[in-house]
Amino acid sequence: MTERLVTEITSIVETTDSVSEIKQEYLRRLTEGLLTRDENPQTHYCVYFAGFSPEDREVFIGHHKKSGLWLFNGGHIDKGETPTEALRREIGEEWGNPNMPEDAVGKPELLTITKIDNPKQTCKTHYDIWHFIWLDKNTFNPDPEKLAKEFHETRWITLDEAKKLITDPSTLEAIEYLEK
Repeated sequence: MTERLVTEITSIVETTDSVSEIKQEYLRRLTEGLLTRDENPQTHYCVYFAGFSPEDREVFIGHHKKSGLWLFNGGHIDKGETPTEALRREIGEEWGNPNMPEDAVGKPELLTITKIDNPKQTCKTHYDIWHFIWLDKNTFNPDPEKLAKEFHETRWITLDEAKKLITDPSTLEAIEYLEK
């Protein structure tokens, strides 16, 4: 099972335009093994999916309950999953069936490494694989009950508003990526 995860992450690293130092660190981390939160609660791989309305230049973001930060949707890759499988599971868990087009989820586009300095959390380092999902904010309808499990609130905001609200460096990097 781990072999599938290593193979997919290696392919993602090879095909994204992320900074070479980040790519090297992703590959180095793969050599350590124990890549999921189930196997290593302190340092592991995660997937994020950022809802983006290109026409309005707005993002769908939420005030996360555990971290207290404004973040995009996402989560940990579970043992036995690939990033693609984790992404599908997390979209279902957090958005339900939000009437998004089948081809809305493209390939991963950004890699970040998030250092977590929150004594309430076991996680210390996330290796984040980012997907940007182009949505029509007028027809996007995620399940509010599912969202409420992880977020105090969610909303659409402009990229400029997001830069003022977000403090997490990796999430800010995702906003900057979208600005390009």
